[in-house]
Amino acid sequence: MKTSEAENRNAKEAPKPDGDVAIEPLALDVAALVEAHPVGTLATALGLGYTLGGGLFTGFTVRLFRWGLKLGVQLALLPALEREVSGLASTIGRSIDKNAKNADGAAERRGAQAAQNHHRHSES
Repeated sequence: MKTSEAENRNAKEAPKPDGDVAIEPLALDVAALVEAHPVGTLATALGLGYTLGGGLFTGFTVRLFRWGLKLGVQLALLPALEREVSGLASTIGRSIDKNAKNADGAAERRGAQAAQNHHRHSES
């Protein structure tokens, strides 16, 4: 449910009992925040409730922190390791191709020399 700016302005300007005067603008701001960012607001509310409820220094929080740390390290290091392995594999591939070409060229030269030597021996 979207509220227009005119409705917000009318709600702020309407006369109210003293206790509601301080709460009304805050309620409108929170409503706008929830409407704009529902997932972030829910996550914030859950985190604050968990912390204020005494859950911060529990075994579950330690396990949750460890799990999050492992996941974060894996997500941060996995792409870097993948790039390194890919670069290493391409370097090895180029080296193997170069060695294969050199070996093929050397074999062709040895074959040509052997053919010449064989031809010379048969002429004598």
